[in-house]
Order: sequence, then structure tokens, then C-alpha cells
Amino acid sequence: MLNIFYGVNGSLRDEKIKQKIKDTAENQTVWILVPEQFSLSAEKSVINDFGIESQTRIKVITFSRLCNLVLSSVGPLRMRYMDGAGKQI
Repeated sequence: MLNIFYGVNGSLRDEKIKQKIKDTAENQTVWILVPEQFSLSAEKSVINDFGIESQTRIKVITFSRLCNLVLSSVGPLRMRYMDGAGKQI
């Protein structure tokens, strides 16, 4: 299930996210997608709120990590689309 939380600063967005994480089952993995500049603070917040052992269940990823994850699971990161004959045409 995909949940999107957005809002201005002070709109209780963080509290809603934390409550949703607490409500999920213990055997489910939670992915938190954040911009690059907030990855460290989001990881610190997860550790402070849920403990160090929660890092096996709660994953904080950035957009570039998500792209690498998708590309590495769907196909090779570097594909040759054209060979030498295709370039000459």
C-alpha cells in the first residue's frame, strides 16, 4: 500500500507518519522516501523514535537510492543500446 503524506511545516505530518508506522504489522517493511538533504535527519528520527533494531524493518531511502534499487532489480544499470553497426547507420 502506498501512503503519501504532504503538508506545510507544522501540519502534524510527522506525527501522522509515525502513527502509521506504529500501526503497521511487525513483519511488514516500511519504506520512507525522502529528498537527499533529509535522509540523515530522517534516519536519526527513526532511530530515536523506534530504536536501533527498527532499522531492519523501517528503510529510509532517497530518490537516487530508489532509482538504483529499481534499475538493479529490473535490469542492468549499464546497457548497451547500440553496437558499432548501429552507430554507423
